Amino acid sequence: MIIWHSRQTGNQWARLPKDLALWYHGIQPGGKECTLGNRKRVPDQVALYFLLGYLMYASALAAIGVLAPTAREAAQFTFIVILPLLIPLWLSSAFIEEPNGGLAVFLSLFPLTAPLAMAARLATASVPAWQPAVELVGLTLVAYWFVLVAARLFRADTLLSTASLTWKRIGQELRAGRPHV
Repeated sequence: MIIWHSRQTGNQWARLPKDLALWYHGIQPGGKECTLGNRKRVPDQVALYFLLGYLMYASALAAIGVLAPTAREAAQFTFIVILPLLIPLWLSSAFIEEPNGGLAVFLSLFPLTAPLAMAARLATASVPAWQPAVELVGLTLVAYWFVLVAARLFRADTLLSTASLTWKRIGQELRAGRPHV
């Protein structure tokens, strides 16, 4: 956006806030209508994906933090939690070359990759209206489930435990607790 802005306005940084406001409402700084994949209000939809994705990943990382007795052990499992969020970044060429192709659609409908994948598709192509709607519902359900799982792990015996963090322990803790909701 900044590179595009500096090319279009001759590096007039004073106009940037106004131009961002115009872009938000679907107008390019030159006065032309900004289609963004023939969809206005893309920033609103991207904000929803950001908030739900943030809730989902914050809950997952909180669950790992509760189970890990040391920061070193938590860091080892953090990469595994963040890995699905990195996949759309690694496969960004799929969103540029074919935003409505099979891989891009799958990644945008899969809840763990949707926060970045659907935002990329909404910004680059015209997405059928049912896909963002279905994925918002799916992302909401998965984020809610992650919050319930994290809440299940916030118990005194889990917080005070010094047991090492392993896959076996994660499974035992998930089966042992009851949701506090």
